[in-house]
Amino acid sequence: MERAILYVDGFNFYYGVTKHWWGKNKDLAGLGWCDFHALIERHFHLGDAQLEIKYFTAPVHFENNEEHKRYAVWARAVRTIAGIRVMEGFYKPKSRPDPATKSREEKQSDVNLAVEVMLDALGPTPPRKVYLLSDDRDLMPVVFALRERVQTPIEFFVLLPSRADPRNWQESYRGTAQKLMGLRPTERDQIPMPTVELLTEGMLASSLLSYTLQDSEGKFDCLNEWRLGSEYLERRCMTPEWRPDPPPEG
Repeated sequence: MERAILYVDGFNFYYGVTKHWWGKNKDLAGLGWCDFHALIERHFHLGDAQLEIKYFTAPVHFENNEEHKRYAVWARAVRTIAGIRVMEGFYKPKSRPDPATKSREEKQSDVNLAVEVMLDALGPTPPRKVYLLSDDRDLMPVVFALRERVQTPIEFFVLLPSRADPRNWQESYRGTAQKLMGLRPTERDQIPMPTVELLTEGMLASSLLSYTLQDSEGKFDCLNEWRLGSEYLERRCMTPEWRPDPPPEG
């Protein structure tokens, strides 16, 4: 069976989805409660390929209890997703923290992701399809390498968190590819582009984890602040079977 691999930049996804929808409507931050397997299977042409998921994150010592609670529940929930492997980097304190931003910075996750993509692509059974869920522009060289320098043809999709702008991503990619290929500025518009998709509200609402999950430690629930209302789910989920809560009877 053919392989397909989804690489998820965990914090880039989390902040790119929850912060975007939190800013638009606080009640929609729960669109980040994502079942990544369902997201690909339902919306991105998986076909008969066997999907593997590699989720890149870093354990965090949070600055307040609420943040810690949210991360702990999500870290537990994400491990219930079928076919997922969690790969961890680390955080360290910033040498010169900015009061307007976090006092920590993530290390190695983007490097781990890039290395893993290339190891898989150059291995004995390379994937037929690759999905990269991230808006991190530092990953563009590996996107270019996978498309232009790997002999085995791989169908490639870039999935952008909701707050991203696909046009900006494509323009940045053209600039990266132009430099790597040594092209003149007049040639940059001829650079072939990977397929770029923005995660929409409808996709996310129709790809949520169940609000009650179970792992080796027992049952646990989604936080109330991430639960989307019944009327919203009825309106936005593409089919009742994809709802994260039991549909109302009657």
